[in-house]
Amino acid sequence: MKKLTYSRISTWKQCPRRYWFEYVEGLEPMVKPWALWFGGLVHRGLEHIARDGADGLLACLRQYAAENPHPRADEFAIHTAYAMAGQFWLQEPLKGHTVISRELKFETLVGGVAFEAVIDLVTKDSFGNVWLWEYKTCSSFPDAEWLRIEDQSSYYLWAYRKQTGQTPLGVVYAMLRKPSIKPRKDESPKEWFDRLYADMRKRPEFYLRVEQIHKDPHQIEEIGMELEELAQVVGRPPFYRNPNACKHWGCVYREVCILDAPVTRASYKRKEVHDVV
Repeated sequence: MKKLTYSRISTWKQCPRRYWFEYVEGLEPMVKPWALWFGGLVHRGLEHIARDGADGLLACLRQYAAENPHPRADEFAIHTAYAMAGQFWLQEPLKGHTVISRELKFETLVGGVAFEAVIDLVTKDSFGNVWLWEYKTCSSFPDAEWLRIEDQSSYYLWAYRKQTGQTPLGVVYAMLRKPSIKPRKDESPKEWFDRLYADMRKRPEFYLRVEQIHKDPHQIEEIGMELEELAQVVGRPPFYRNPNACKHWGCVYREVCILDAPVTRASYKRKEVHDVV
C-alpha cells in the first residue's frame, strides 16, 4: 500500500521533481544538510527531557552524534544543543500538563492511502483538554498567524482524532531559537556552554517561545478533506520542476536537477525506495 507522510506532502507541494529524486529514485546526499542534522540532535535532547528529565542529557546527545556521524559534528555543536535543550527544561513549558504519549507513531487510512505520523508529544492540561506538541528548531520565530495555517500539525490533529476518537484542542509549538552568539577561538566546549547558557538565562524570550494554537472541529474537518485530495495526487506524474521553490528554500538536489549525469549523481547515495510510478 502506498504511504503518505507530511515530509512527502511538503516535498510534493514545493517541487514534484524533488519528490521524484527523493522518493521515487531514492537519492539522498552523501552528507546530510547541517541544519537537518543539528535539528535532529536538539530534537533527541527534547525527547530525552520529556521522558527522563535533564539527567543524562549530555550523554544522550553524544550518543546521537556517535550514531549519526557528520563532518561538522563536534563537542561545540553538542554543547550548543545541550544548552538549548537545557533552556527548555529550565522554563518548564510542560508545567500544568500531564504527558499522555511521547513520540507517538501511528498510521491511519486517508483516501485509500496509509498516512503515517509521529507526534512529538501528547499532553492533557488541567482542564482535561488534549494538546499535541510540536518541537521546532529555528533561526527566527515564525509568527502566530503562520502557525495557524501551518499544515504539518494540522494533518496530525486530523489523524489523531481519526485514530483515537478524541479531538485535541490544538497544538503547542515549543520553538527553540539557535544562538546569535558564536564560540570564541580560545574557548573550550564547556566554557562555550557556560557563556551561552548565561546568555539564555539573561534573554530567555530570545531563545524559547511556546505558542498554543487552537483549532476548532470545523477546521480539522477541512484539513481531512484536504488530505483526502492530496492522497490522490501526491507522487503522481508529471514531476515538473519548481524553480521558485529552489530559489526560496534551496534544494539538495539542485546539482543533479541542473545536470543529470554520472558526475553529479556521484554526490548522492540510494536509500530504500517506496514509490512505484
